[in-house]
Amino acid sequence: TKEHRHTEAYDVVYMPGVLYHLSDPVLALRILYNRLRLGGVILLETTATGATWNVQAPTLHYDRITASGNNYFGMDAAVLRGMLEDVGFTLVKTATVP
Repeated sequence: TKEHRHTEAYDVVYMPGVLYHLSDPVLALRILYNRLRLGGVILLETTATGATWNVQAPTLHYDRITASGNNYFGMDAAVLRGMLEDVGFTLVKTATVP
């Protein structure tokens, strides 16, 4: 059998409403970063459940499993920015949508 290798590279990765469901969101972002072509873009949509949107005091809220049964994290824009920059993204823009 032929071994499947993850060699594809992408110009754009769209990740809607997934990050807060993952037990290791930084690892997921690192994997996605490594799959982007040079100059590639990642578009994330995530929730701020349990977090405050205060850039001066970054907040990461962790629940082993929330009441919904599958949400691990709620993060504010500053925490998300920090995660993205830690894995290598250099131009990070965040927006709050009501």
